[in-house]
Amino acid sequence: MKALSAKRPRLTRWLSLLLSASTISALIILPTEFSHATVVSCTPTKNLVLLLDARNTRSNTGSGSTWKDISGCGLDATLNNGPTRTTDQGGAFQFSRNSQQWAQTNSPGDLKPYTVEAYYKVDNFNSRACTAIVSDSYDSIVINKINFTIGTFDNGDYLYGAAGPWTYTNHPSSTFGSDLTGWHIATLTYDNTNMQLYFDSATVGSAVSFSSSNMGSNGTGINIAKRWDNASNCTQTNYDNYFGGRIALVKILNKALTATEVQDEYRCITGGSTPTITMDSPGTNPKKQSLNQTITATSNCTGSVNFYYGARAIKGCTGVANVLSGSKYVATCNWKPIIHGQNSVTATISFNYYPDNQSSTTNITVLKRTTSR
Repeated sequence: MKALSAKRPRLTRWLSLLLSASTISALIILPTEFSHATVVSCTPTKNLVLLLDARNTRSNTGSGSTWKDISGCGLDATLNNGPTRTTDQGGAFQFSRNSQQWAQTNSPGDLKPYTVEAYYKVDNFNSRACTAIVSDSYDSIVINKINFTIGTFDNGDYLYGAAGPWTYTNHPSSTFGSDLTGWHIATLTYDNTNMQLYFDSATVGSAVSFSSSNMGSNGTGINIAKRWDNASNCTQTNYDNYFGGRIALVKILNKALTATEVQDEYRCITGGSTPTITMDSPGTNPKKQSLNQTITATSNCTGSVNFYYGARAIKGCTGVANVLSGSKYVATCNWKPIIHGQNSVTATISFNYYPDNQSSTTNITVLKRTTSR
């Protein structure tokens, strides 16, 4: 592997080329490829603009050429040239460079601020500077702007994030190439002042400051597994516009997550194919009627938890935040059961940045009160 100092000039030269007049002329978007994309207006719920999750059967229906958006904004992705479904990580799409496989959604328009996430695995044959894992389409009409792009560079040795007129940040480690064998999460945030790239929830590169006026979208859609345009002078073969690898999830929010929230997202995405919450078993210690008892619920994701006895909310146990404890998030409720015998207790959660509420039920035995009040 080349030394880091040798790689940075190559990345800089590549980005500089994109600003040249000859490059700009080559970056003109081909209308035949983007004709189906339109700007979709949406009022996001839980800040979700796009959620393509191949691990969720609502998003990955198991057949057909549509990868459904479950954010509520309806930005379904069209699968082009036959990406295949795999069972990796509970569900993913395999994109082949050689077959020029990619996907595209309609456009959410300009996004400022934003968070863009991708859960992906690079195949060892993926290469070249011009591939993208997820990218807004390039605006070659309005001052050559772009909202965001995340991709790999130089035989996959770099992970980069870029926006605007090619302001970029990249994974600085010379050992990044050795990370190609596994699944990873790339996150790019922009808070209207700074852009920051994260690799598996750790900040990489430096936060880059630039004006949101330098960013924009031409409204022709979001590309997955394909760079933002077809720049012939940035490729060495006909396949170099395309990402070779597997992608399980693409998520876009209309807010910039904090570093702590990025870590929460990492734990949630890697913690299972879908967010879950489980009532903890009371074990061999049954609860006691009319006395304060502690009940807990555990989840792999952050959110707001409500506890119920039957169909009734337990007083003081609604909107309880679950907090990180070890590798899980735990919500605690103090409950004073009134009726003895078996009690059906349920915990529901409104997950942060995920549309579904999940719940589980635990039957808890309550001993009849034996003492006076």
